[in-house]
Amino acid sequence: MLFLVGLMDLKSGLKAQSCIIEKEVGGFRHPESVVFDGRQFFVSNLGRQLTPLEKDGDGYISRLTRSGALQDSTYFPRVTLHAPKGMAILNDMLYVADVGRIVVLDIRSKNLVREKNLGEVCLFVNDLAARDEERLFFSCSDKGTVWMWDLSADSLILISQDMPGANGLLWDYLNADIYVAAMGSGGEPGFVYKVDLKNRTSEKIGDAQGLWDGLALVRGRLLCSDWKSQSLQEIPLRTRLAQNLNCGKEFHGPADVLYWNGKVYLPAMKEGKMYVLRIEK
Repeated sequence: MLFLVGLMDLKSGLKAQSCIIEKEVGGFRHPESVVFDGRQFFVSNLGRQLTPLEKDGDGYISRLTRSGALQDSTYFPRVTLHAPKGMAILNDMLYVADVGRIVVLDIRSKNLVREKNLGEVCLFVNDLAARDEERLFFSCSDKGTVWMWDLSADSLILISQDMPGANGLLWDYLNADIYVAAMGSGGEPGFVYKVDLKNRTSEKIGDAQGLWDGLALVRGRLLCSDWKSQSLQEIPLRTRLAQNLNCGKEFHGPADVLYWNGKVYLPAMKEGKMYVLRIEK
């Protein structure tokens, strides 16, 4: 079934983009993140329970075909994962945020090739974003911080802090900015932030509060998944006014967001599904 809804933001005068649900893929266990390597998709699964900090060993990574069909429920059977979340791909290696660590998996051999323990900086490592082939950003939800892992020097660099519940990351390589979707923490609300990498300062993108999770940048607008409204929101960078991108349904546990080839791939953790959306002007 397809849903097509057009919205108008009366304050800004900008017409919201339209959302069409093209496909839903089931068969996951609390799917959190999705990435694409040019040939196939990978989806991280927390496992049987929605316990992002439990070291229970039942997390796994699924593989999907280029068309979005589930091909391998568990693609790295020899690797023990606990609650895999955000992912990034560099040089045929899949980098995965797990509990208190980042693991590096060889896509071809399906083996674990490297593990970076992050216990000194955080336990709830959540999302990853590659700056280039040698540097990787990661968010720490329990500390409200964003760090960078210099892979060649194997060093950790603090990029920004004071963003309660820092979660989803987006690297804007054209402007050298990092966008951060934050869930909030300890009674403090969550906001979407932009981090200036030069001076390492952060600013809120608008005043919209939410339980923000994933981020994508599409034609000058941030697409942000929000657990609070159970929806996909968009924030035009020009106006910074958030509006609900109504796709005709609520998404239960909308997590990380991947935008590729005109489509948005959105895991819904509580549903055990991934939705494929088409975003139109």
